Amino acid sequence: MMSSSFAVYVTQTNALHVWSNQASSISERYNAVSILFTNGTPILYVVEILGTNYRTFRPISSVAIDISQKQGNRIQAPETNCSIHYYFGKSYIAIHTTADIGDNPLKGRLKSIGKGEPQD
Repeated sequence: MMSSSFAVYVTQTNALHVWSNQASSISERYNAVSILFTNGTPILYVVEILGTNYRTFRPISSVAIDISQKQGNRIQAPETNCSIHYYFGKSYIAIHTTADIGDNPLKGRLKSIGKGEPQD
């Protein structure tokens, strides 16, 4: 019988393989990151595992409009946190942090994970 700590180790090892495999899709990488980290994880640890080949993203808009609501557009408060993006061609994984826009993202913690793909 496999111990639960061994099962977690195997899952995390598989997730790291998916992250580093050039043939992995952006959705597979997103799922791998979701397995490896939970909200609140220090970004310094995330970068230690995923690598330093990221770009810092600092939103500059003063307002965000959510057009996903079926009842009409909704004005939202602007994003006030920076994130780091790992690019794979034109697609990317976004690691959203708790660090303020002007702060070093490595001082923050994981807030959420996102992904971006080019629209055809």
